Amino acid sequence: MFGPAPDATQLEALHHAWADASSPSAKLETGLALAQLGDFTGRAELLDTYSGDIAWLGREEKLRLLDLILATATEYEATDDCLFVLPDNDDGSVYAGSGRVLLARAATVRYVELARVFDEIHDITFEVATDSGFDLSGVEFDLYDEDSTVDAWAGEMTAALADVPATYVFRGAEFTPQIFLDEFLEGVDRAAAGGPVLIRPNAELLATCSGLAHPTIGSTVGPDDVAAFTEYAERLLALPWRAGVKYFYGHDVDGGPGLHR
Repeated sequence: MFGPAPDATQLEALHHAWADASSPSAKLETGLALAQLGDFTGRAELLDTYSGDIAWLGREEKLRLLDLILATATEYEATDDCLFVLPDNDDGSVYAGSGRVLLARAATVRYVELARVFDEIHDITFEVATDSGFDLSGVEFDLYDEDSTVDAWAGEMTAALADVPATYVFRGAEFTPQIFLDEFLEGVDRAAAGGPVLIRPNAELLATCSGLAHPTIGSTVGPDDVAAFTEYAERLLALPWRAGVKYFYGHDVDGGPGLHR
């Protein structure tokens, strides 16, 4: 959904659906629909649901719920434990919420804590935590340098972000969609040249931030696809992004002006 603010009839219908929802799955679907329209009023209840016993939810629903919570999380919430832990994960590991989705500089503290607890090269939580810290700060953790420590990495991240005033950051600078777009278009070019089609993650992040659905992604990328993706990038860049602001479907998660014209 993208465009002008929804009319009162749309929101009223969704609020009725929210009140009438008889299952957590229905709440999740309705809460997502409301958030896509810029109404985050149901999000607090969804966060409480996620924080409680959700063993009855399927794994995919848990991940969808976590993705929604992360994608709409404000900087104020960025250190909340429940944003980083997936209860009842099948393999017993802790799920570290992605820095690419969260974008909040305050979360670097939590990624450092997770890295300290899971300080093993082959632990998936450790790798997600360090990858996420890199996505926020631009500082990589060298897994294969014996002199590299979590404390040293934490200090380097703090220094890298010291002069960045923004609340929402990516790779050590105030967030804008430009890096995602550059990576996305580079992936499109590689796929068009015969390489693997690895563009979906960036395409989905851009669609989630902007509310503009990306073109269909098939198993191959041809000239028509390149043109469609290029036009999509141009439409995204034409939106009134404000640097250092986090958006969900074109809406500022902190309640400021969105991308809708």
